Amino acid sequence: MRYDLTARLLHWLTALLLIALFGLGWYMTGLTYYDPDYRWTSELHKALGMTTAVVIVVRIVWRLGHQPPPPLASHAAWERALAKGVHLLLYLLMAALPITGYLMATAAGHAIDLFGLYEFPALLTAEKGREESMGMAHEWLAYGGGVLVLMHLGGVLKHQFIDGDATLARMLFGGPLEEK
Repeated sequence: MRYDLTARLLHWLTALLLIALFGLGWYMTGLTYYDPDYRWTSELHKALGMTTAVVIVVRIVWRLGHQPPPPLASHAAWERALAKGVHLLLYLLMAALPITGYLMATAAGHAIDLFGLYEFPALLTAEKGREESMGMAHEWLAYGGGVLVLMHLGGVLKHQFIDGDATLARMLFGGPLEEK
């Protein structure tokens, strides 16, 4: 049984946005304030981050109202428990990353521009030291999220190439779906 279309679309949209944000964030950490790419990459990262935050909220709301398909019968109890734990941690990180990014980006009291369409206001007053502390938290959460994504991907690849089951096919679009 496949995940429903909305769950699959939200999963892959989230994945693409997070990969883009991680790559852009990684690139930005090597820039100085005076680098010609500093301003536009920072603004793009913030706008994509807020877009991702909205997608993640939609995804969490969707997930709370829609049960995923049951695990495949061929999955061992330890695999089910590990998958459940990794997914829970991924959802927690998907919630925490935009929060820390928002708190870091608005620490000086400035709004975040969403591609000229909307401004997310700074809800807290400017606070000395918040940008640095939230920046450190944001960075560590991003690296932790990267480790969890690699674990998630490793599990998918194990099921696809070692077990030969339908784990990956349940999240893809089209094609036959044969479950073991």
